[in-house]
Amino acid sequence: MSTCLAYAVDLFTVAGGILIIPGDATVVGLVVATGVGYRSGGLVFAWMLFFAAYLGFHADWAFFGLSGRSLSGELAFFFDPVSLAVFGTAAVLLGTLAYGAGSLTRRSLGRLRQSATRGDP
Repeated sequence: MSTCLAYAVDLFTVAGGILIIPGDATVVGLVVATGVGYRSGGLVFAWMLFFAAYLGFHADWAFFGLSGRSLSGELAFFFDPVSLAVFGTAAVLLGTLAYGAGSLTRRSLGRLRQSATRGDP
């Protein structure tokens, strides 16, 4: 939930308008999922970490950004199934791409190192 803290202290900002997928949380998710792929972690783990970045944004929006709502209203907004489905779908799609990029980078560097130690041109 470090993304929640980053949004709460205005390290990350929301540009305004209709917001579906938050940009800063997406960047955090991409970096983390790429790192998981590079380290040969599990794909599901990459998805979970990506989704956690979105949940951090959503928690900030629900609990700090919606003024004038009761706690039950904030909780209802946070657990809205449509929002969670959108974030989950984005986490799976983008997380898979980022994981693949990290895995491809690891394999490419491994082959490069292997060819360098063999003395291949």
